[in-house]
Amino acid sequence: MLKNLKVSTGKFSSMATWLVLLFCLLGSAGQALATQFAYAANYGSNNISMYSIDPTTGALTAVGTPVAAGTNPYSVTVDPSGKFAYAANYSSNNISVYTINQTTGALTAGTAVAAGAGPGSVTVDPSGKFAYAANHVSND
Repeated sequence: MLKNLKVSTGKFSSMATWLVLLFCLLGSAGQALATQFAYAANYGSNNISMYSIDPTTGALTAVGTPVAAGTNPYSVTVDPSGKFAYAANYSSNNISVYTINQTTGALTAGTAVAAGAGPGSVTVDPSGKFAYAANHVSND
């Protein structure tokens, strides 16, 4: 399902168009951010781990305790502004939405958005206006 992202709120609004989207490894790898924080989707424990990155050594330091996600989060990405993060939750068929604390990197959960069956990845276009989920099971 194609969803429209409102940059000012970090929330998605539904669009009537269904498309098959093939976005592989575009998430955070396709974005140019001043990298201070890293996030990891923990498939088995249904949460997202947060880390700060040492700018000199690249060492990761955990930021708080992992934040809850949907069932079996498969991937996580950050929007180009660095203000929002999104996790594709494979078994709950939704996308978790988070705001990022710009000082600590901690995530605050927003309202999850429905996706197709088995979302495996989510990416945000360079303008930050649109986010896309690729669904493994429903291929929409």
